[in-house]
Amino acid sequence: MDNEYWYDIDMRKGNSIKRLLAISIGEFRSDTLSTLPSAAIDRERVVRTFSKLNFRPTQEKAGILTKSDGRKLIMKFREKFAKDKAKTKVLVIYLKSHGGLHHTRGTMIHFSDEAIALWDLLDPLLQLEQLEGVPKMIIFEACRGEMSQFIPAGNSLPFSQSTVLHRRMDTILFAASPEAEKSFTPVANEEVSPFTESLCRSLLEDKSQDVFDLGININKQLKHFFPTVYYEDGTVIAHKLAPVMESCLTKHLRLLLPAELDD
Repeated sequence: MDNEYWYDIDMRKGNSIKRLLAISIGEFRSDTLSTLPSAAIDRERVVRTFSKLNFRPTQEKAGILTKSDGRKLIMKFREKFAKDKAKTKVLVIYLKSHGGLHHTRGTMIHFSDEAIALWDLLDPLLQLEQLEGVPKMIIFEACRGEMSQFIPAGNSLPFSQSTVLHRRMDTILFAASPEAEKSFTPVANEEVSPFTESLCRSLLEDKSQDVFDLGININKQLKHFFPTVYYEDGTVIAHKLAPVMESCLTKHLRLLLPAELDD
């Protein structure tokens, strides 16, 4: 395939590798955040799926993970990359937790003790020199706030005062929900979430599809799925699932070459 239009993910060229980092947080110290019993199930499903796409997985299995632990984990992964002689062809990071939205810091991810801006967490890894020009896919399964968290346009901070870290070049964020909306995950500890199930099923149904087609296929599968949520105040809402892709990719990306299907 012409590399002018497609990222080169051919691992048959020299010493190279496709990597997956999978992190899920299922237990929280805050009384306002419910446990996520299915977090480990979702993470393990993702690891199995990407292994079938010839990715080398690294996963964090601890149910309790503090913000400090998360930062150390990212830095440990960064140091591993920097020392590894194998060339990374593509990096996928899967994150499962509670989330939120900050009006200047953007998408937030909750660790067991406190939250951190998603891009603050990942920036040390994404900025690594060895990953320059390498396609990076962030799969974020968490809520991204509520509509009420938007502030009036007239009160918005000027750009010069904003601390938002923008998405990095050659990076695509694949989120289970749009900004300022909630995602959905089951409370059963043996049930995979609808988003994870659709993600993994779509990947295996067409292993060499473009990631943009992957997003379309997942949305098609979830189009008629409206999970009903019962809130403590008696409110009952049927949520519509709406995964989104926010892309700074400069080329087309597939996670498995068609030639690898016959290997």
